[in-house]
Amino acid sequence: MKKTIWIDISNGPHVLFFKPLINFLEKDYRILLSARDFSYTKKLLKQFFPDNLSVFMTDYGLQKTKLNKIFATVWRARKLYIKYKKEPISISLSCGSREQIIASRILNIPIITSEDYEFSNMFFTRFVDYLFIPEVIPKSVFPIKDSKIIKYPGFKEDMYLFNYKPGHIDLRIDKTKIIVLFRPGDYYSHYQKSSYKIIENILLKMFLKNRKLIQLIVLPRHHEQKYYLSKYFDRAKIEYFFPEVNYFGPDLIWQSDIVIGGGGTMLREACILNIPTYSFFSGRIGHVDSYYVNNKKMSFIRDYNDVEKLKLRKCYNKQVCRNPKVFDFFVRKILSYL
Repeated sequence: MKKTIWIDISNGPHVLFFKPLINFLEKDYRILLSARDFSYTKKLLKQFFPDNLSVFMTDYGLQKTKLNKIFATVWRARKLYIKYKKEPISISLSCGSREQIIASRILNIPIITSEDYEFSNMFFTRFVDYLFIPEVIPKSVFPIKDSKIIKYPGFKEDMYLFNYKPGHIDLRIDKTKIIVLFRPGDYYSHYQKSSYKIIENILLKMFLKNRKLIQLIVLPRHHEQKYYLSKYFDRAKIEYFFPEVNYFGPDLIWQSDIVIGGGGTMLREACILNIPTYSFFSGRIGHVDSYYVNNKKMSFIRDYNDVEKLKLRKCYNKQVCRNPKVFDFFVRKILSYL
């Protein structure tokens, strides 16, 4: 009888992260897959995972207050507990899924999770058996024993970009213009500061000022954001579009000349693909982003002057930095704990 592995996906980028692992592990292990129906997670699951791989979806919507977020976390953890309490699970895997950590600890299931931003809420990491982190983050920033923390050689995005082959996608873009991929930040994230909205408004005015030079690919995080931004771009007569097809994120990045975002995975993907990257994330800068800044792969936008220095131009030196060590590390470690 095959051993059972439970993987929980709590955000969209984790779909891409776990895809190569699932493709490898499902040959010899039974995979249970659960996911939080948030942002574009459900669409990515339908696109990238096999039809015969069932997913237990839970949806608690967009939570705007701290109290609502706490309630939603407990509610989803309870749902996961009820769903999997009778399953013979050998190990649970996630990228920082608080709900899975709670349910697994109650069910006495060994827990492996990974984190790559040390300034989010790390309270639940104290309950895991092992925490995998990029080698550039010091162990001392996490509230758990050093023996539980294992570093891997590279970054989370290397998991699926090490063998990436740029694909052609049919976008409605004018290649004579500067293609800007714009990914807003999360308005309701607990680590965003109030200055975030100010910087975003300055960027929107910059888009207006340069509307004859640019075309925007806009990737909102939720419907409220999409509504607000579409109203602004229509009123300002800025050329833009929201991709309606579930394109592979790196393929959208590859079609762009510059990537501007409020933080997150897409900016790091752009760095790996050697495309000019600007972040207006307003929270504390983590060690991963600091690495990219120090290596001149990413620039931070903190005020009006930074926006004025932003260089709008075509990008002709895209490339893929290939690092298969991250995939090899996760496979080797997971197998050793089964």
